[in-house]
Amino acid sequence: MTTRSWQFAVVVVLMNTGCAALMTELGAAPRRNGRSEVESATRAQDVSRLRALCDDASLGEVDKAPRKDACFELGSISLNVDTGDCATVVERSRKARMTSADRAGDPVEYYSRWAGRLAKCEQYDEIFERFAHLGEGGAASSGVKVLQRLERDGVPLFAAFERYARTHAGPAFLKLEHATAIPFAGNHLGNWLLQSGRRDQCALLARALTDAPEGARSGMLFYFSEANCKAEGTTLALSLLTAKNEAHRGAACTTLGTLGGPQVQPKVQLLAQADNFFMVTETVNGGLIYAVKVYPVRDACRDASTKIQLRSSAK
Repeated sequence: MTTRSWQFAVVVVLMNTGCAALMTELGAAPRRNGRSEVESATRAQDVSRLRALCDDASLGEVDKAPRKDACFELGSISLNVDTGDCATVVERSRKARMTSADRAGDPVEYYSRWAGRLAKCEQYDEIFERFAHLGEGGAASSGVKVLQRLERDGVPLFAAFERYARTHAGPAFLKLEHATAIPFAGNHLGNWLLQSGRRDQCALLARALTDAPEGARSGMLFYFSEANCKAEGTTLALSLLTAKNEAHRGAACTTLGTLGGPQVQPKVQLLAQADNFFMVTETVNGGLIYAVKVYPVRDACRDASTKIQLRSSAK
């Protein structure tokens, strides 16, 4: 750095230091951190403080942060209040939303609070249709943990599920508002049943899943494989070989590869040869990039066909 640059830097520092000192000398208040105030009040669930911040014009326009944040958090806390009113608990649970403190913590805690309120009011259908699907599939998903939490808290959840499966059998079984959530709901319910040692529910599930939405059937297929329910699992998987969704067709072949006998081979082999779903992927060879078609359903069915053939030849 040149001498002139050093001189300029020193002047800037002195000016800044001088201004800061002057501000302190004049008793100027430090700059207010409105966002921090909102976060602190939210963590403390301080409704009166949030209301004051929401009404505080010095924090800006009502539609701008941090005043907007204060109003949002105030509304969220108000919506999450447990009024103990069973007549409106379903409506309130659907309108409820997380505060920033809820989002920063364990979402299972938040979801379990509402699921517990619904259970107290015996609104079990709402639990299976609005909470079971939460997460991305697998035993560690939020939906599974919520169901487990309810059982640990003494909620007679399995008896409620048996009733639900009987009264909602067929098209009404796990008929959720968003179709993409249905396979997750089925997967999580299956994981909950397996983890709680209930491997003897194939007959109940088979009845419930007959003519049920594709996603529900596909999401619960793995239960039949894990519980080794060959007859029910094979019938369910066969019903999905003509599914509209390619993932469901692939899951059907995977299940038949585990449970199916030689009688399913013709249908499995047909998909292994003719399923028309493909994806285009890129591969690098010799420094060049090539586009390659892959057929995941064909691959799953081809693998299933091989497994079925090996089992048949081993007998």
